[in-house]
Order: sequence, then C-alpha cells, then structure tokens
Amino acid sequence: MAETRPPGPDAPRMLSDWGIYRAFYTDDEIAAVASESACISAWLCFEQAVARAQAELGLVPAAAAEAICALCLEDIDYETLVDETRIVGRPILPLADAMRRTLPAAHRPYVHKGLTTQDAIDSGHAILLRDAAAVVDRHLSGLIGRFAAIARDHAETPMLGRTIGQAARPTTFGFRVAVWVTELQRHRRRIAAAAAGAATVQLGGAVGTLAGQGGRGRELRRLVADALGLAVEPITTQSARDGTIAFLLTLAGLGASVEKIARELAFLAATGIAEIRFRQPTGTGASSAMPHKANPSLLEFAEACAGLAKTRGASALDAAAHRGDREGGVWLREWPTLVETLHYAASALRHLGDAAAVLEVDEAAMEKSLEALHPEARAGDDLASAAAETRVALAEMDAGCVG
Repeated sequence: MAETRPPGPDAPRMLSDWGIYRAFYTDDEIAAVASESACISAWLCFEQAVARAQAELGLVPAAAAEAICALCLEDIDYETLVDETRIVGRPILPLADAMRRTLPAAHRPYVHKGLTTQDAIDSGHAILLRDAAAVVDRHLSGLIGRFAAIARDHAETPMLGRTIGQAARPTTFGFRVAVWVTELQRHRRRIAAAAAGAATVQLGGAVGTLAGQGGRGRELRRLVADALGLAVEPITTQSARDGTIAFLLTLAGLGASVEKIARELAFLAATGIAEIRFRQPTGTGASSAMPHKANPSLLEFAEACAGLAKTRGASALDAAAHRGDREGGVWLREWPTLVETLHYAASALRHLGDAAAVLEVDEAAMEKSLEALHPEARAGDDLASAAAETRVALAEMDAGCVG
C-alpha cells in the first residue's frame, strides 16, 4: 500500500526542498551541478588534481598519485563521512581519512599533502559556482530570447506610458519589453564576468603561504588550476572573499530586476487594466475560495524567487568580515548562501521564462487605456520613436554592439 502520510523527520528539512515546494523554489539543473554528491566529487577531484600535480613536480611519488587518482566517489563511505563531519565540523579531514582507508599504507601520507581544509572546500565550491553559473546563463539566455521576440512582435503596439503611477504619454509594448531585454543582457554580461573572477582555485596551505610544497607552491597552484579549468589569483584568497561576494551580488542584482519585471507584468494583467494575460494550463493559480480566479502563479513564483535571490545574494557581504587569515563563522555563512542564491536565481528566471512563453497581448485593451490621455498628450511622434528605438536596440544587441 502506498504511503499516504507526509515524509517523516529524516526527509528534507528546508522548506525549499520539501516535495510540495521543491519545484517552485529550486532548479533541477542547479541541483545537478550543485548537489551534495557533486560537491563531494568536486572536493575529491581537487585532491586528485593536487596529487597529480605534486607528482609532476616531484613532490610525491608517482605511484601514490596514481593510486589517489584511481579513487572514485563510490570508494567513500558516505555514512562515515557524515558521522565524522558532525564531530570535526568540516568535511575535508573526514574525506581525506576516507581516502586513506582505501589506499595501501605506503600511499596514505601523500593524501591532502600540504593542504588545508579551506583549499579543498573553496576550490570545490569554485567548480560548483562555475558550472552553476553556466546554468543561470542558459536560463537567462532563454528568457532574453523570449522577451526579444515579444519586443519585435509588438514594436508598434501602442500602450499607455505611465510615470509615477500616472498616465504619461504613448509608448509601445515592444519598447517596454526591449528595456527589460537590454537590462537582462547587461546582467548576463556581469554574471559571466563575475563568475570568471570567482571560479578560482584556492591552494595555500594552513595560512595561505604555500608552505609545505617544497618551494614549488606557485607552480603547483597553476597546474591544479589548469587541470580543473579554474582561474588562479597571485596570492591566497582565504580571507579575501571579494570574488565570491561579487558573484553573489550580481545574482542579487539580477533578482532585483526579475522581481521588478514580474511585478510589472502582474500589474498589466490585473483586473481593471488587463492589457496582457497568460494562457496558463487549466487549474494553474486556482483559488480555494474564489473559483472564478486564476492567479498568475508563474509571476508570483518569479517574483518570490527573485526577491529571495536579491536578499540572499546581498547577504554575501557578510562574508567579507574575516579577521586574520581565516574566520570560521564568517566563512561558514558563505556555503549555504552560494547554493541557495543560485537556486533562487535560476528558479526565478525559469518561472519568468515560462510566463513569457504564454503571454498574450490585448491590443484593444492597450488602446482603450490610451483614451485616458488628453488629445494634446497623444500628439507628436512618441509611437514612431518608441518603435524605432526598440528595433535599433534589439539590432545592436544582436550584433554584439551592446550587452
């Protein structure tokens, strides 16, 4: 007989990962590249890349490096890793011990040689950040494409311009959407640059000085970075978290823009304005108390997730407050902030993209709203200018002149 009760206390504990909410607040593609198993795999890859590079530099025996590199995730006893992490407070020493247990005694001293926990954790997170940023970029690219198509289709569709919440002058719906398109394209450029700056290898040892690597630390760091496809900084970033902070702040900025766009679309779809509508599947956004309603649920979750990306990403500024060469409490905040902000940002883009795919424009309603304008306010070349600006902006973006 099928289980009919909600999952017990061993089920996912964070609301965003409950079965009833997971599809709204998390993203499957982000989960694939930023899951717990993906993270452990990234840490293992880092340890193996270090061993391989150390062997190349003559710092460890080649046989030991070969044995270390032959390990795979299945060789790590997950339950033991969890139990030992609860005791240690960090997962890397338990991971290194798990690796040692699977190796011949002669090779064990060369696991994690000259490294510190932050080297492995930060480098693993850099891999996750890089791969997850590519997911965000795909979502963002798809959303930009959908909005660009709408802007082209409605470059000449007249609508009421509103400033400070009041009727202003005519514009076109295409112009309104083209502003969003170029805004999102700027975010895309910033996110790519910030991800490239944040996806850096961390390898410095106990206090970041490269001690314990036989004077070959800088060469080792470069070899490991190349092997993992990461960038490298000229000196440790143990207590200088500006790269990760900058990346998370770009996601926060993206969240702010997506939140704004979702709210604007909901306003244009509201009763009494109804200049646009959404072809949502039957039952989507249904009200438990008012059967006549169909709430714009795609926009609701786009706004909610975008707002969470905005506030969660902005909290990354706390990660700057290191004292000395490492500050534990500050550093520990960075881990959930990274993964959660990525999920919220990607989910917001996905929801807004789904809404854009089913958006319909009511041109008659837009024309009716223009009746609120005094004839003098409708004079001039507003519509021609809006249409021309829309087409030129989109053409320049397509040609790579902007964004």
